[in-house]
Amino acid sequence: MKLCKFYNNRKSRRQKTLEKCRKMREAKEQKRLAHSASAVFAEIGRVVFSGPAFGNHTVRIVSRTDAPFACEIEVDGKTTCVKTQRGAKALLMRRIAKEL
Repeated sequence: MKLCKFYNNRKSRRQKTLEKCRKMREAKEQKRLAHSASAVFAEIGRVVFSGPAFGNHTVRIVSRTDAPFACEIEVDGKTTCVKTQRGAKALLMRRIAKEL
C-alpha cells in the first residue's frame, strides 16, 4: 500500500514541476517579446565575402539600444546574438564553413 502511495505522490510532484516549468517558459517568452519590441537596432558594420575559397556571403553586425555589450551577427540572413568576441569569431567560421 505504501509503495502505491509513493508512486502517486511522485507523479503528482512531477506534474507540479512540469507545470511550474511551463509557466516559467511562458513568462520568459513574454519577457523576450516585450524586450525585442522596445529595442532599436543600428547597423555597426557590414562585410561581404566573395571568391572561390569561401563563396558569396554577407555579414552584418547589428547593435541594440537596450543591450550595449551584446551585438547580433547576421550571416546570410540568419541572425544570432553573441556575447563575446570569441563567440562571434566561432559563429562566423561555423556559418561560412556550413555553406561550403
